[in-house]
Amino acid sequence: MTTNPLFVWNAWGLFGVLPLVACTAMGVFVVLTRPDRAQNRRLGAFLIAQAIVTFASPAGAAFAGSDTTARVFFVLHFVSLVATMPLSLRFLATIDTPATRPLGTRPGRWLPWLVAAAIVALFVARPALFIQGFREPWWGGRMFIVAPFLTATYILSGLTSVYSLIVAISAYRRAVPGSMTRERAKRYAIAFGVNDVFIMLVTTIVPGVYSASHSGDIRPIEFLYVWAMPVSEVAFVVLMTYGILRTQLFDIDLRLLAGLRRGALAAIVLFAFFTASEIAQGLVSEEFGYVIGAFAAAALLFVHKRVEHLAASLSKAVLPGVEPSSAYVAFRKLEVYADAVEAAYEDGDISPADRVILKRLAAKLGVAATDAARIEEDTLTRQIAGQQELTVA
Repeated sequence: MTTNPLFVWNAWGLFGVLPLVACTAMGVFVVLTRPDRAQNRRLGAFLIAQAIVTFASPAGAAFAGSDTTARVFFVLHFVSLVATMPLSLRFLATIDTPATRPLGTRPGRWLPWLVAAAIVALFVARPALFIQGFREPWWGGRMFIVAPFLTATYILSGLTSVYSLIVAISAYRRAVPGSMTRERAKRYAIAFGVNDVFIMLVTTIVPGVYSASHSGDIRPIEFLYVWAMPVSEVAFVVLMTYGILRTQLFDIDLRLLAGLRRGALAAIVLFAFFTASEIAQGLVSEEFGYVIGAFAAAALLFVHKRVEHLAASLSKAVLPGVEPSSAYVAFRKLEVYADAVEAAYEDGDISPADRVILKRLAAKLGVAATDAARIEEDTLTRQIAGQQELTVA
């Protein structure tokens, strides 16, 4: 009698591995950038949990060679999914807006974790309420056969994401115009908004339309969950990471500009290679197609200046105003310090601990004492003016 292997190699499983590596790395990077800030620590924990959810989804379960292995993937997926809800609420509690005030109370801090623990306990006691079994789809591995309570858990997670979007929009509307807090809230709103729209399309709209026109059978399009959800997750994590680090790393845009330039350059070369090889295969032969494609890509090296100029133009179009100049770097350092000052003033005044952190950050960024004092004065003035406007409104 033959037994199924626990794991099988399946290239489609890379849709689960790549988000795990990329999202975990970004979560750790967010924490290490400013470990003294609760917002960074909580966002990092949330992003790492999201990475595990995506890896252990049907994308990662493509490596499962048996139902036993698939069950391990599912348990990891389910527990991480449940954990993301209180983790996201703990992160949202660091955003100053009336929508998050209940999260700062004692019940607001403990109730989400108690609900999450109750859901996991119910799963342990009655797993059939959440998962009916597993089956092997056409792309290999295992697919989860969900039960009603798992669907309810997904809905609860979706409602948490919608609440996150509401919080981000509320924080943006309340923040002082022109402040770094407002800029960060805007980027959070974009991240949550894009994530909500994408999830709605992948999990509800597309399957619903297809199911209505195919007698309720969505199995032919289930592969959508393997690639679309990981892509959505990576996009969300990248947007959230950029949203918080944009105001904490003075050179993050310069790093992105350099990465985009190299990526655009590689894309142009690959486009030339594949286009030339495909045309050559149709006109000459399949054997010489890749050879001709390689020659076409190599030919670009002789005009590399123009190609590099094109790649630079594309990257600047994506990130306008970003340039590797000393003036730009000095300006961004002042912006990063201003964000730290705004964060220190969130509780009304700068505490002695915040003062030590600001002094250390100013020394690290090379911010002069006169500039630091001016930034603190301007920040306090904007905070008072903003509070007065909110009181009048």
